[in-house]
Amino acid sequence: MIVSDTGPLIVLFKTDLLFLLREIYHEVLIPEAVANELTEKEEGIILLKSNPWIKVKKVEEKRILSILKSIGKAEAIALAMETNLPLLIDERKGRMLAREAGVNYPL
Repeated sequence: MIVSDTGPLIVLFKTDLLFLLREIYHEVLIPEAVANELTEKEEGIILLKSNPWIKVKKVEEKRILSILKSIGKAEAIALAMETNLPLLIDERKGRMLAREAGVNYPL
């Protein structure tokens, strides 16, 4: 299992490679804010509806949310911290904060 931010899911979906996450991790957890970002566009709605192995989980720890402007990214980091799972994240600032928070992320 892995936690994901919005960007990697969209890129993998657009390139027809989203199945790789299922094969490698079996399940992907996303916070509510990432689900909200995805459903702002038609492709995100399709992505979530056609991949039931991507599960939405509420973030309990809210302290990190004020650090980042992107609520989705902040919730993804917080969820990875709470679940002690690796994080799929694509932006430098988010990776830096994840590393500082002790969150593991595949390169």
